[in-house]
Amino acid sequence: MTQLANLAGIHKAVISKIENGDTKRPEWKTIKAIASILDIPYEQRNAIWTWSSGRTHCLS
Repeated sequence: MTQLANLAGIHKAVISKIENGDTKRPEWKTIKAIASILDIPYEQRNAIWTWSSGRTHCLS
């Protein structure tokens, strides 16, 4: 987790809260940063954000 946090440029606590379910709707910039480090394609990042935010439409 420390390495991911460092590479993504976000705090370890943010990742921990997402993992633990304390953060129900992570910000797009957080998802984007983590997904970028994990090589998750844009379409999947968008789907994750749409699902986690409770939205019905993806980003364009």
